[in-house]
Amino acid sequence: MIRAYRCAGVHFFSIRKTVRQNLLLPFFFSLVLTIVGFVFLPANAECSSEGKSKSDGSVTPLVDEKACNAELIDRLLTVIEKDIVPLTQEGVKTGNRIFGAAIIRKDDHSLVMAGTHHKDSPLYHGEVYTIKKLYETMKRPAPDECIFITTHESCAMCLAAIAWSGFDNIFYLFSYEDFSGFYKTPYNTEMLEEIFRVKNGNYRKKNSFWTSYNIIDLINKCSGPTKEGFLKRVEKLKTQYVEMTEVYKKSENGSTHP
Repeated sequence: MIRAYRCAGVHFFSIRKTVRQNLLLPFFFSLVLTIVGFVFLPANAECSSEGKSKSDGSVTPLVDEKACNAELIDRLLTVIEKDIVPLTQEGVKTGNRIFGAAIIRKDDHSLVMAGTHHKDSPLYHGEVYTIKKLYETMKRPAPDECIFITTHESCAMCLAAIAWSGFDNIFYLFSYEDFSGFYKTPYNTEMLEEIFRVKNGNYRKKNSFWTSYNIIDLINKCSGPTKEGFLKRVEKLKTQYVEMTEVYKKSENGSTHP
């Protein structure tokens, strides 16, 4: 038995050395993180590191999901409308895709960074490119002091990138199902299922790295004119994203590649 453990240990360190020599250590540990987070832990497990930890080891939720968080919702939609959409409208003209992201401070909701997809690299999804831009700035707030906003529900790569970067929350506008109607990209849910055995995009929205919130779900907790006003803004944004999708396709000579 002892000999078996020693052999396993030697084999592990041999693999680790090989990985390091090939400069794949970040990918190796990212793969481990993703597999643990998406495969081995059940989708309904309750576990979150979001917000600042209490003395008893539990965490303080960023929002009350049972209440109408009108001020926060208004700010999230405003950032998408005023900061992300204009960047995306320019980007799709040159073949960049429609997916964007932004980072705001938790304390005063001021904008820290906004970005959108860049075709220069297959890794430059809107979320990853925004994180890249953030870390190119000399003075920046800590990730756990920020709110991470995405226009569309993130793919597996971006979900892991957000976790690795230290953000403890994600607020997204359009779900996989929402934007599949106007932007055909099966790879998000397909990769989750084929690689990580996560069916129908049902990854763990609450986990030990972040909690993911759907902005439309938060809007539905409101009522009356407040809810109606928010939903009208969402419909306008959906129309804009349909239009930007068409511009993108034309810029790519009619390509429907995601």
